[in-house]
Amino acid sequence: MKKIILFIKKSFLIVLIISCLSSCKDMKQDAVKERTNLIAKSDKVLISGKDKKKPLPIPRGKTEKKTIQELKKEAEKLFENTIDEKLRGVNEVLENSETYIGDLTRDGLQDVIIWYVTYPEDSPFSPVTERMRLYVNEKNSLKQYSDFAPQYMFSVKSISNNVINIMKYDYEDTDEPRNPSISIPEKIILSKKNNFLEVN
Repeated sequence: MKKIILFIKKSFLIVLIISCLSSCKDMKQDAVKERTNLIAKSDKVLISGKDKKKPLPIPRGKTEKKTIQELKKEAEKLFENTIDEKLRGVNEVLENSETYIGDLTRDGLQDVIIWYVTYPEDSPFSPVTERMRLYVNEKNSLKQYSDFAPQYMFSVKSISNNVINIMKYDYEDTDEPRNPSISIPEKIILSKKNNFLEVN
């Protein structure tokens, strides 16, 4: 009888130990799962944080405005691609050019003008010709318009308040062909058809 009771006690103890071990194993597995979930969640938060740093997609129908440097580069490339052919047609050579940027059409977009100087190919010491080429920013793309080509020498000073400020030059009787001594400030605006208009 004592042997039977002892056997039952041992069996009960073995079952208790096995049950306890199994329970501990389950608890350990649960702890591992919980830790894994926490790591996964933290990774998702980190990835989400990275996503937030990415620029938002541009809505349909809208485009980012080009920077001043992008507009300058685009206009100068367009100028280089067309100026040689134009000057060959009138037997002139390009001497100098300068780029100016500002809103000339009152639409909030920056437009570009390139002032340039040429001289006769067969007579490099003759008086120079100064012109101004217009590139209007239409829907974030530059469109070329007719040159401003007056019968006098001039230089561009600035673009401000939708106006091109220039200095017009005139000659005294004793002035040399390339050195006019009279300077007259003038203002140039664009017409509705994007033609240059002098304003007194």
